[in-house]
Amino acid sequence: MDSTNASFLTTLVPEQIDRTFTAQNIIEIIFLIIVISVGSIGNILVISAIVYIKKVYSYGNIFIINLAVADLMVVIILVPSVLSNVIANGNTLPDIPCRIVGFMMSVTCSCSIHNLTAVAV
Repeated sequence: MDSTNASFLTTLVPEQIDRTFTAQNIIEIIFLIIVISVGSIGNILVISAIVYIKKVYSYGNIFIINLAVADLMVVIILVPSVLSNVIANGNTLPDIPCRIVGFMMSVTCSCSIHNLTAVAV
């Protein structure tokens, strides 16, 4: 392999994945699975409650829906990529998808912070 291209190859191949799990890895995996499950169900319930129940629908709740959508993006797209990295004990994404996930993490976190600020004001 050419040494100039070696820095761009950050994805682990199946032979490089360490299959031994420590207690910390197991706790992280369980915690991330719980976060994905509870976060998905909770945010979907918030969105559907505000959209379908006219009694709670108001213009101020648009910020809550936006916050729930941003959090849903985190638990559906970003947390599973972290989970795959924990399971593989390394980076499982190629360079471009890794950059996209990093960008999405920044966008969704700043969206959440701005929505919380708007709700507080």
